Amino acid sequence: MARVEVDAGKAKGGPAPSPSPSRTVIATLLLYLAAMTTGELLSASGRYEAGLAVHMLLLFALIFQSSATWTKNATLSRLLLSLTLGPLLRVLSLSVPLWPFTTLQWLGIMSVPLIASCLAVMRTLQLKRRDVCLALGPLRKLPWQVVIGLLGIPLGVVEYFILRPNPWLTNFSTGSILFAVVALALGTGVSEELIFRGIMLRSASDFLGRNSGLLYVTLVFTSLHIGFLSAADLAFVFLVGLLFGIAVQRTRSLAGVMVAHTLVNVVLYLVAPGHL
Repeated sequence: MARVEVDAGKAKGGPAPSPSPSRTVIATLLLYLAAMTTGELLSASGRYEAGLAVHMLLLFALIFQSSATWTKNATLSRLLLSLTLGPLLRVLSLSVPLWPFTTLQWLGIMSVPLIASCLAVMRTLQLKRRDVCLALGPLRKLPWQVVIGLLGIPLGVVEYFILRPNPWLTNFSTGSILFAVVALALGTGVSEELIFRGIMLRSASDFLGRNSGLLYVTLVFTSLHIGFLSAADLAFVFLVGLLFGIAVQRTRSLAGVMVAHTLVNVVLYLVAPGHL
């Protein structure tokens, strides 16, 4: 029965319209957001085992409720399954040891299970590339993709002055720079944008509506940056998350924001620490 509902929805260009979420459902989604925030606060305070435990419990709870609600409300079920990518991201980052690798090597390794998980969720939800904006979008909006992508450079400078991180690269040989850019692209620009502005935003918009879905996903995205322990950076990440989400909604493409996200981190961790 659930498969028939999903297929019928996809035949019309998306999932069947969801009724207005009840107060109970909204409270549940806010509870999941609060749990994610709690896990981040625990990890940021150095209680890594407790933070990992919270995110693992959240991951299993989301999977269980998604399965339990599939035949009752397929659109809600899809949103819950897409939300699993948030705690999964943190479970992986807290479980994969950093010490044998450099930060960039670790990030490149992390990108493999993250992207694989995205593809698995897309397959489960029967999402095509165009459904999550994994395309260039209309050609008439291609100049906007270039503008959005280049916006990553000034955004990276702003975030550098907020966080002042140590450089992630000390050897600036051609090979080292190339590897660093690829690792940042796959570990942040591609995987995180596919998670938040692709899969998660699509599912949240289908269930909560365009604006509410964008706000909820942006709050989830922001909560996963608590570890920087900077209120200014949280405000910055929230605004950038809204900006990227609006860009994807209007251009129907992740291309620009993937480039922008990558450039933010290239400037933040590779370029600015040695030149600003």
